[in-house]
Amino acid sequence: MKNRHRWLLLLSLAAFATALWFWFRPYQWWPDSRASARIDWATVTRDHSFRWLDLRLAVNTTGEIPEPLELRLADGRTVRPDQVSQIGSGRAADDPLGARLAKIEALDLRFWLEDKDLAGPLTLKIGPAELEVRTPGPTPALEETEIRRFRSSRW
Repeated sequence: MKNRHRWLLLLSLAAFATALWFWFRPYQWWPDSRASARIDWATVTRDHSFRWLDLRLAVNTTGEIPEPLELRLADGRTVRPDQVSQIGSGRAADDPLGARLAKIEALDLRFWLEDKDLAGPLTLKIGPAELEVRTPGPTPALEETEIRRFRSSRW
């Protein structure tokens, strides 16, 4: 009986360690050192024959979004985000209307892609740096309006 409890405890600890590993591992192991941001997660939502690709970037910058900000597809085309949302704090001192943030902590990017656009690797160009969004592989199968979140570039 005592031996069984040890095995149960050992298996529980191993499962807990595995869960922690999958939760806290970085999205990309060796991101571009010139990047002022890193990808936290990617979400793909099916919308009929198209896909919404949402990216959450943790950003370390003040007030300005790095340019250019575009997604390079496997066929070499580049796509600009359809929507960019800033998450941060404070108002920029030189902006009397308060439309710009003093400190940007995260960016949410939304791209409208065709199904074929997700078939290969995807790279996000942010300023002079490039971040790997997706490694080569088959397009993830999704049901209508299904949402899948990825915490790694291997999807």
